[in-house]
Amino acid sequence: MNHPSKDKLLKAQEVAEWLGVSPSTVYRWVEKGNLPKPYVIGETATRWRTKDLVEWLETKEREKNEQDSEQ
Repeated sequence: MNHPSKDKLLKAQEVAEWLGVSPSTVYRWVEKGNLPKPYVIGETATRWRTKDLVEWLETKEREKNEQDSEQ
């Protein structure tokens, strides 16, 4: 998977495009604790660190592989 620089801050739309979901799904996943919380910048802006998202994806992949190996 090609991903942006790990230091880049992404908007919800960019996160959604990268994950192949809608921005509303990004926010829903955050509310349910399924996606890292964004950083709040200013009064209305939120951003996700690419590094946090990459680590989250790697954890999800490890969990899936562990589940697959248990079956």
